[in-house]
Amino acid sequence: MEILDLGCGTGLELEGIFSKAPNAVITCIDLSEKMLSKLTSKYSRFLDQIKPVKGSYLIVPFPEKKYDYVVSFMTMHHFPYDTRCKLYKKIRKSMKNEGEYIEGDYVVSPKKEQQFLLEYNHKIKNMKAFERNIFHVDIPFSNKTQSQLLLKGGFSKVKVIFHQNEAAIFIARVCNFG
Repeated sequence: MEILDLGCGTGLELEGIFSKAPNAVITCIDLSEKMLSKLTSKYSRFLDQIKPVKGSYLIVPFPEKKYDYVVSFMTMHHFPYDTRCKLYKKIRKSMKNEGEYIEGDYVVSPKKEQQFLLEYNHKIKNMKAFERNIFHVDIPFSNKTQSQLLLKGGFSKVKVIFHQNEAAIFIARVCNFG
């Protein structure tokens, strides 16, 4: 089983993944060398199954139709609509036909979503072009917007399998859910 973990950090989710799929091979992408070092140290017994990649998953190329699962946790809310849509298309292309994309992230009400977008647009409008590439801001969406983005990204089915307060977990597939 091939899994791609986007923005893996220190690998908090890997323990759960390896408990369910002990033979999984996981490509772990993160910007931070320090985080990847902690991940490989923490999961040293799985080093032959972990492929750490230092870089931005926005830029690092993904092989087509390779992954059974792609996961991301608490990382997508940093990107505006268009960036996420392009990334979801890239994720979809990297997945096998029966694959699933699982995303756990920060979500808000439609009203709060509009407030975050207004704030983001105001900040971005007053920045120089080079600053936009290093600017970090939270831009969480509502469940509805997030589901629509995943559908626009090439997934045919999206389910919210968990939602509590301002956290949700989505599963996106190309085929029907069983």
